[in-house]
Amino acid sequence: MDCIANQIIMMKNGELIKKEAPHKLLAMTKGYVWEKEVTQEELKRIKKSRISNLTIIGEGTYLVRVVAKRAAEGWRQANPTMEDVYLLYFVS
Repeated sequence: MDCIANQIIMMKNGELIKKEAPHKLLAMTKGYVWEKEVTQEELKRIKKSRISNLTIIGEGTYLVRVVAKRAAEGWRQANPTMEDVYLLYFVS
């Protein structure tokens, strides 16, 4: 969608909340996307509704990507995607 649209309109509960170019929405989401390599046990403790991507990188090891206002120690900032934009604005 971000490759073909020159503007994205976002509505929530019948109200217009954003009307921006995709690159501007991605820029607004920067600083809210975090990633970390975790074990299966650590993964169980992460709030599932905030996971935007999960990649298996080894036996029992995952690269998890979350959307959050801030992250705990050990997490690093990641570049946002349109899926991250959606999670930031529509999932509580």
